[in-house]
Amino acid sequence: MPIKFTLPASIECSKASIAARKIIPGQPIRNIYPQLNSPLLYRFKLDFNCEAVIVDELDPKQAIVSDDSMLVAGDGIKGDMISALSTTIMKREKAKIKTASGRHQASLITLKGFIFAKLEKPFRAIENRICLLTYSP
Repeated sequence: MPIKFTLPASIECSKASIAARKIIPGQPIRNIYPQLNSPLLYRFKLDFNCEAVIVDELDPKQAIVSDDSMLVAGDGIKGDMISALSTTIMKREKAKIKTASGRHQASLITLKGFIFAKLEKPFRAIENRICLLTYSP
């Protein structure tokens, strides 16, 4: 049940728990993956301290979009920005808004159908720490 914070990181599942301070819906695109039984894929971005965790695994447990994707229930990704694709449209009305950290609220939603989520931007502190560790004078 690892949660990845560094690049590259992605998940693929049939049900995911998503939390973010800002959810940005995108335009639907035509499905190019023959394994999925949907004519469209819906894009969205999660911004500002976001997380996507696998609730239900794919059946069969096989990556469709990226061979590097995590596929086990409980695995997840966390960071400053996550981009995602889903076979079902995300309805923001169904999102629950709760206090996620000290003063900030977050939208929490459980999304069903095929979901692919990819970490685009890790937390700045982790990014800076990696830069310091790889820098050698």
